[in-house]
Order: sequence, then C-alpha cells, then structure tokens
Amino acid sequence: MDHREFFEKAAPSWNEICSRSFILMKIIGAAEIQAGDRVLDIGSGTGILLPLLQREVGEEPKVVALDIAFNMLKLAAQRQNAIFHWIQGDAHALPLKDGSLDKVVCYSCFPHFLRKVNALAELARCLKESGRILIAHSQSREAINAMHKEIGGVVADDVIPEEAEMRKIMRDAGFTSITVLDERDVYLAAGMKEDAGIEGGRTG
Repeated sequence: MDHREFFEKAAPSWNEICSRSFILMKIIGAAEIQAGDRVLDIGSGTGILLPLLQREVGEEPKVVALDIAFNMLKLAAQRQNAIFHWIQGDAHALPLKDGSLDKVVCYSCFPHFLRKVNALAELARCLKESGRILIAHSQSREAINAMHKEIGGVVADDVIPEEAEMRKIMRDAGFTSITVLDERDVYLAAGMKEDAGIEGGRTG
C-alpha cells in the first residue's frame, strides 16, 4: 500500500481524526490570511479547514483544495456549500503556476511528504515573493510521530523532524523568517518565501 492508497481508505473517518475546532481557529489565525488572498490548502483531506479559510479570504472563491486522494476530495466536495477549486495532485509536482499563491496551509500532511525539501520547494515556487507557508498539526511533534508509529504500515516513518532539522528543510526549500512552535495541543512551523531581490543571508 502506498500513501495515496492509505489516504483513499482513511477518507471516511478523516474528519473525526483531524477536527478539533479550538485548535483549528488557532491555526487559521497563525496563517495570517488577508481578504482577497489566494490560498492553497495542501493535503486538504475532507476539507476541515476550507470553510474557515474561505471566511478569511472573502466571498470570491480563491481557496484551492489539493489532495493526493480522490476519495478525500470527493467527501470534501459533498460536505461544502461554497465553491472551491478542487485538484487531485501531488505536492512534489503541483499543477499550479509560478507565483500564483499568497498563502499555503499544510494541515496534518507535512510528515507524509516523501521528499520534504522538494515538496516545500515546489510550494515555494507557487508562492508569490514574500508569500507565507504554515505547517500545522493539532498535536505536538512528539504525539504526531508516536501516532504514526502506532498506526504503522506506510505511515510508520512519517515524522515531523526536530526543530533544527525543520528549520534547515525550510531554509533549503527557499523560506526565511522561520518560526517553530511545538506545544501539547498544537504544532506550527511558518516561513516566508525568500525575496529574490534581497541580498544577504537568510534568517531562521
């Protein structure tokens, strides 16, 4: 079983796994979305974040929901009233134009990227300069890693790296101004796409 097959099978119960409303609101706040932003919900799953993202963006449908699993997107489309842009695709080869996004939110999906630097670099490609990425989970790094190990199989080794390694991955992918927050009920790693016009070293 590969990752796509795993998430196809997990789709019916995904809402119960990932939906914690007070944490979701914390994540939305950390994403710093502005009205009119074009936002990618990468690894959108069954669309738990979509109504909250759309509320921040405004009435015009500018939220893109992308997932590798068709069944996840099918359930998301059935549950949502608003119009979203639905895409079945792989984070390592996004069918999106360069500089077409203002924000990217990776909720409960980053550990499953097989080539993490490559996937984040692809997301950086699609972001405008100074665009923002947020990697988020509704549990701590330790809890997420333990859960994947307990589930076993194809996700057993899907982990959030230690902070120093996470910062390096994000820097290598083209992000700067990196912040990492690891608490009992939330994990947040954020960064800004490096501005090609700014000389000098990166921060973070």
